[in-house]
Amino acid sequence: MLRRCDAVGHDGTRLVGCFKAYVPLHAPASSGQPFGLVFQVVVTEAGLGLRFLAFGERHPVKPGRSVNERAHKRFHGRYQDE
Repeated sequence: MLRRCDAVGHDGTRLVGCFKAYVPLHAPASSGQPFGLVFQVVVTEAGLGLRFLAFGERHPVKPGRSVNERAHKRFHGRYQDE
């Protein structure tokens, strides 16, 4: 199931018009779904579509960027803290 991303995340990411899916798809909420996919809604000649932005850990245990931070970079060309 796709869920709308927050327009502005608690970490400063801006993902307006984006949607996310938690992986594995049919696992119990949150702790059972440590990974995520983020998609941007796009309009093409064929109609509405989804553009893949990022895959990664939702809340990394080790130092690193979350899936939302990776998606923000792909969407805006830089990380939110740069």
